[in-house]
Amino acid sequence: MVDEQGIPTGAVSGAVGAGNGPALRLEEVAREGPGARQPALSVADARTGRSTGIPPGRRMLLRVGVRLGCAGGRIGAGDLRAALVGDVLQRVAEIEGLQVVRVLAVPEGAAADFGRAAAALGVHPPVAVVASGDPDGPLGGPPDVQVLAADAERAGGAGVWLGVGPAGPDRGGELAAGLGSGAVDASALRLALLARPYREPVVAGPRELAEAAGTLRDWRRQVAYWAWGPSKPVPDEIRREAAAAFTGDLDTPAVLALLHRVGAASGLADGARFETFAALDRVLGLELTRDVGRG
Repeated sequence: MVDEQGIPTGAVSGAVGAGNGPALRLEEVAREGPGARQPALSVADARTGRSTGIPPGRRMLLRVGVRLGCAGGRIGAGDLRAALVGDVLQRVAEIEGLQVVRVLAVPEGAAADFGRAAAALGVHPPVAVVASGDPDGPLGGPPDVQVLAADAERAGGAGVWLGVGPAGPDRGGELAAGLGSGAVDASALRLALLARPYREPVVAGPRELAEAAGTLRDWRRQVAYWAWGPSKPVPDEIRREAAAAFTGDLDTPAVLALLHRVGAASGLADGARFETFAALDRVLGLELTRDVGRG
């Protein structure tokens, strides 16, 4: 948006809880009306197929374990996707007012490479990384949710299971290596992985990454332009739709479709478009406000 001198001031941090971006306030939508506190969000349990509210009861703490497979000792695209799902889950839960403890279980020998790739992908650091086995100790108790890569070990355990679909193509962990070296556009890969429901397979090949990069260029250019207009709040109907998607099984494809509609809608003030993109990007983590104030 613009200050009194007409200078853009719309730089927004993508980190949840940073305090300097527009508040999405999903909880105000999801818990309208009187009564006891309801679970912050719902996800589909991979074991039962049923939608399950998390965390249970009135607890404000959500324990999340993320298990990677790392076949052949390499960080695959499916492992990156599982880590991303855990990151999105944490971002939504924190906007909902929850405290989140997230631990990653990474097969021994792959942790260092994974850390570099995950940081490039914009995945928030976990409280701990364990080589294998039970994450209950670092979590401070049994997990409420286990996010499982497609080839991760499924040896039982507590909590709701989020089964993440496979991702590819990825020959020999080249995507993770490219993230670490900067050869792969991290934001484009993040968008490509978020474009499909997390339970379904996703393709993140050269064509998909190029399309994602083009979408990001267009959106960032539009957001930088909209930032010059007077600030307007996110319309209630848009906020409700985004809240329903994020808290209803992490439906990021629905949120991305919403952004496309907002960008093309006639009669919507530029300030409202800006605030919508900036607010939803607190979860999506696509750096949509990156070009505000440049040029």
